[in-house]
Amino acid sequence: MSSLNPAGESEVYLFLLGMNAAAAADPVEAGRWALAESRKRDRDADYDIQPFPAGVNLPMPDFTAFCATYTGDCIKSLITSSDKGAALLQGYDVLLGRFEKFLSYDEYITLAKPLANEVFPPYQYLMAANRLALINALTTAKAGRVEQSTHALGTFIEKLHRHLALQDNLIGRMVFVAMLSDAIDVYSAVLQESERNTVMLDPLGEQAKRFHPVVAREFALVHNLAQEMDGHPELLQSGGNMPGFVSRWLFKPNMTLNALIPIYARMERLALLSPEGFAKVMETGVVPQPETSSWLNYLGHKLLQDGPEFDEYIARVHDLDVKISLFNQVHSLHRDVDELINPYSPKAASPASYQDGQVCMPGPLPDKRGLRCLWVGSL
Repeated sequence: MSSLNPAGESEVYLFLLGMNAAAAADPVEAGRWALAESRKRDRDADYDIQPFPAGVNLPMPDFTAFCATYTGDCIKSLITSSDKGAALLQGYDVLLGRFEKFLSYDEYITLAKPLANEVFPPYQYLMAANRLALINALTTAKAGRVEQSTHALGTFIEKLHRHLALQDNLIGRMVFVAMLSDAIDVYSAVLQESERNTVMLDPLGEQAKRFHPVVAREFALVHNLAQEMDGHPELLQSGGNMPGFVSRWLFKPNMTLNALIPIYARMERLALLSPEGFAKVMETGVVPQPETSSWLNYLGHKLLQDGPEFDEYIARVHDLDVKISLFNQVHSLHRDVDELINPYSPKAASPASYQDGQVCMPGPLPDKRGLRCLWVGSL
């Protein structure tokens, strides 16, 4: 558990934590400041975190002309409206430069202690920079430099894939799933105009699919919360009038943590299954719940029942693997829509559907973000 609050340093984590700092600031130093401030609040819940004393943050791009969220329709807007992107690229050289620097790192360790009020990196800047990079690739291709764009996108996707595997917390993992999905769609769109006949992407490897680092942080989060609540009635009732023996009767940390072990072990197993294996488990409709006594451990029982539904997040990673399979079938095996094989049901007849430039596959859980769809239309 101590490894989840390391005393060492991860420069790329500090860089990302300070990525939104003013243009003249050093992102690593800004991140170091933010981490130090968050640790002060860890020790004193009433401490007000102070901003880095180096001016206002970098401006965020305005994506109103495209779409503001990561949904299934977003990629269509991004690709078909990219002619508006040239003007948008102006004035964000610092953000794009920092994004390129971030992707050059080959390590990542979250240095913050897993807590309910943990300070997270400014992922919105990372996602904005990713979108700017994709608009730049589309603009380059539409200017007639298609091969330059395809080469850059291939390298770009390799870097995103590497950083997906490095992410050790749930939010970061999902951010990179979304960014990689968009990059693959843009790559597929540009390849429609390319002279390259065969292009294949590496499928997600074990490091990118496994949830062990995420599970470890989630378990540590509950462990730390349990330590804070254990025997502290002021955390259970405003005013702190509840006797300590009552709080200990209502909340039993060890019982709560023991109930989580089989649930988290199941998460790791589901993550490492093939898409077909994952679909079969989901078809059973059985989602085990943490078991702890609602009478002997009332607050622990409530905490576990109100926790996040992890199957959805694991499904997003499998959906991304399906997108990569679709990409390889289209751009390497040159299959038509009615010949595509769904990794979720490889022995069944092709259930692929085509609409508005995208080919999509069904899956075991809803896909609100278009992760198992691939853009096959023109630019």
